[in-house]
Amino acid sequence: MSDSGTRQLGLRLAFGLVLLWTAGNTYAQKPASGGSTVPDAMKNIHWLSHAFGVGTIMELSKKQTRTDDTTFRFGIECSKPGFVGTSSKLGLLNSLTDATYSSIKENAGNQKALNPDLLEQISYKYFVHDTIISIVITHSRNYYRSEGTMFFTVLHFDHKNQQLLSNDKIFEVFALNKSAVLNAFAEQCIWPDESQQPLFEHLWFENLCRSDLNLLKMYLDDRHHVHIIYPLAENGIEDEIVLK
Repeated sequence: MSDSGTRQLGLRLAFGLVLLWTAGNTYAQKPASGGSTVPDAMKNIHWLSHAFGVGTIMELSKKQTRTDDTTFRFGIECSKPGFVGTSSKLGLLNSLTDATYSSIKENAGNQKALNPDLLEQISYKYFVHDTIISIVITHSRNYYRSEGTMFFTVLHFDHKNQQLLSNDKIFEVFALNKSAVLNAFAEQCIWPDESQQPLFEHLWFENLCRSDLNLLKMYLDDRHHVHIIYPLAENGIEDEIVLK
C-alpha cells in the first residue's frame, strides 16, 4: 500500500474510533418504567432498583496482528460501564468512570493509526451485595517486548441511600476487622520462595496501616472473598490477591 493510502486508512480508522466513543458517551435519554431514564446506547442493563441500573454504555474493539510477529496483537479494546435511573448521584458516578477511560478517548481521537507496540484494554465488572454495588475497572497496557502496566479503579456505591462508600464504611457494612484483613494480606502477599519478602510496596502498606485506610483498593466478590489491590514493590504496577 502507498504512503497516501496508509494515511487515508489511518484517518478513517481514527475517525471510526471517535464515532464509536462519541456514540458510547451520548446520554440521549428516553423514559423507562418507574420514571427512570435510559441512555439510547446502553446495553445489558441490570436494574438493582426502580431508580438505579448499571450496564455497558460503550464497547470498542480494534485489534490487529503485527506483520513481523504474529504472536502479538495490538490496538484498543474496552467496555465502559454506565449508570442510569433517577439517582441524584448518576452524574458523579459517570464522571468518575469517565476519568479512567480518558486515555482511550485520547488515543481514539488523536492517533492516525494504531500503535503497533501497544495493546490497551479497559474492562469492568461489578458485584452486588444487598444495596451495595462494587464496580471494579481494570486498565492494562501491554507493550511489545516490554513490561506492561496495570491499574485498577474501585468504587463502592449504596444505591438505596445514594452514597459513595469509603473503605471505613465497607469494613463496617461487611463486618470486616481491619487488623485481621491487613495481617492476612501481609502474610499471604509474599514471594513464593525461601525469602518470603513482601510483594507489595512497603511505604504504601505502612501509610495504609498508620493513617489512611482509603489508600486501599478492595472489594468482595460473589462468594464474599476479599480482593486486595496493591502496588508491586519492584515497580509500583498494581496487582491483586484474593485472601484465603
